[in-house]
Amino acid sequence: MVVLLHLAYTVKKTGKKVDEEQVQWWTFNKEGKEQSLRHFEDTARVIAANQ
Repeated sequence: MVVLLHLAYTVKKTGKKVDEEQVQWWTFNKEGKEQSLRHFEDTARVIAANQ
């Protein structure tokens, strides 16, 4: 399953805002339980907001 997200949040320690799109790629086992999760985001934007 692929989930497309829009996230907007403020990093408490810096007060900087992040507004980004994210993709989550979930896989499940035969019993329907989560097997893995991979996510993709703009890491440069997240790093900048944390500095």
